Amino acid sequence: MSKVRQCFANRDYLPALEKALEVFEQVIGEKSLNIPRTKAETAMVLAQLYLCLHEPFLAECYARFALNCVSNGQKEAVYELLFFCNFKTLNTEALMELVALNRHVNDPAQACKWTLFEAACLHQQGKYRESLHTLQNERGTWGDKSGIAVAHKMLELMNLIDLHQYEWIELRLDALRKLLKRFWNRHTKGFTPAITCSTNSYCATVTFNCFLSKRHST
Repeated sequence: MSKVRQCFANRDYLPALEKALEVFEQVIGEKSLNIPRTKAETAMVLAQLYLCLHEPFLAECYARFALNCVSNGQKEAVYELLFFCNFKTLNTEALMELVALNRHVNDPAQACKWTLFEAACLHQQGKYRESLHTLQNERGTWGDKSGIAVAHKMLELMNLIDLHQYEWIELRLDALRKLLKRFWNRHTKGFTPAITCSTNSYCATVTFNCFLSKRHST
């Protein structure tokens, strides 16, 4: 794991992924019993996400290959990786195919996340009103204990700015401030908020990092 961390520090993301996969295989094969499985899985997912942000085409090739190799329980992480790759390369058709494939999953949390991703795609296409309506239709389904709720409010605010609906912006900013304060209060009381520990929350944060980099470059 120290080699994986060193690769992250040096921004050598492909070697980081290779080493993370090696560690994961050792843990699965019970050749390395001193590393928790969850820690190995987290390192692998993070390596994939870092790689997709810096080498999207290479990461997409890896993800499509991985879909044929991983178990059903791991496919969600691979679909997310494909989403981020196509989001960064502005592949609208592929994005909407992924959304259609995943938005009606049985897990309510996953369904909410993919609805958020659908709204992100609409925003990227300049369909701000449609994006806003998609978010509003899902409002309240995940609650403020999910990091997705923070991403929801961020994207809602971005849509309002692009629609020049300034009378609503201050209200939404206040709602976001209160939500972040609740997360902070839980953290200071010894409760680790979902926004810092769940893979879904990390994925949502990465999505909006893509948004911000795109907006700053235009």
